[in-house]
Amino acid sequence: MCAIQSIRAGVVSLSLLALASCQRQLTKADAKSLIEQRQEIVAFENIKIGTMAQCRWKTASGHAVLGIGSTHMQTALKPSTRDRYGRLLDKLMVPRFGETTLADLNGDALALLDAELVQDELAASTRRNVHIVFRSVLRCAVQGGYLETMPRTPKLPPVGRKQPREVRFDDVEAVLAESSESAKLAFSLAAFAGLRASEIRGLRWSDVDLKSDTITVRRALTGGHEVTPKSHHQRVIPSAGRLRALLDAASTKKKNPWAPVATTEAGKLWGEWGLNQALKRAQARAERDGWSFHDLRHFFATELFRRGASAPVVQQLLGHADLATTQRYADMRAIERRPSRSSIAGGR
Repeated sequence: MCAIQSIRAGVVSLSLLALASCQRQLTKADAKSLIEQRQEIVAFENIKIGTMAQCRWKTASGHAVLGIGSTHMQTALKPSTRDRYGRLLDKLMVPRFGETTLADLNGDALALLDAELVQDELAASTRRNVHIVFRSVLRCAVQGGYLETMPRTPKLPPVGRKQPREVRFDDVEAVLAESSESAKLAFSLAAFAGLRASEIRGLRWSDVDLKSDTITVRRALTGGHEVTPKSHHQRVIPSAGRLRALLDAASTKKKNPWAPVATTEAGKLWGEWGLNQALKRAQARAERDGWSFHDLRHFFATELFRRGASAPVVQQLLGHADLATTQRYADMRAIERRPSRSSIAGGR
């Protein structure tokens, strides 16, 4: 536990800019340099240089903690989340609160900022992220010993739960018919196996067993970083029918067992937004629109329910950590249960 035995009230003026450094991977020398640069507004007693580097960056939801110099803390926060929170710090929080003292960095300051974000018509989800980052900085200060207690802050803005968008079987078939072979394989992995875009980018041929018709989801690739799947658990998904045929055709071109399964026509990994862009182009050619790449995964879930699968089975195949998330697909009014033993990829 970081501790500072005495801090003169009214003298401490540790800026958000200094606290934001807790998120970065700073060396002791970096931390010392930052402190020296801020001497004119920072005054406190008996502070060890290691204090800054030992600070922890924790999200308010408790789902992830980013700690400096700790492998566990680094991997607990997804790279995409870390980047998103970093952008909020750099573009919004630091410019606004960079010269604010900790005494003034409180719930009233957050409430005022949130009111302005409402006037600017920012989405509730974005405002919620701002709240989380703000609270995280304060928690970093508490853990570092710069604050004795966590200030009271406003409640997180409520974010309504969106109902999954319905994608019909004929929509998927029409889009696949207008897709290149490389895009068709990637789309099919989402529509007929339920893989997320990041999981498709992380899929290797060593994860595909053509003899047993199974796919093992072991990793995801996001922001150029290889991480565990979103649920942090591996899962095995059956492959058959048209998906199996596409995998058979693609396997003849694999260079080695560790080569990626789904690539672009140029043989490169799909970019962060490449799959969405490819889907939009295919939708335009098929005269369909209105859904994203992730909606193909929604299609996989709803089709499973239509064919009589139970919620726990669908949860396992999708890799959902919470059964309530899976249940949203079962509750869709558009779903008409049609019990069937056939796999989705095998036909209607």
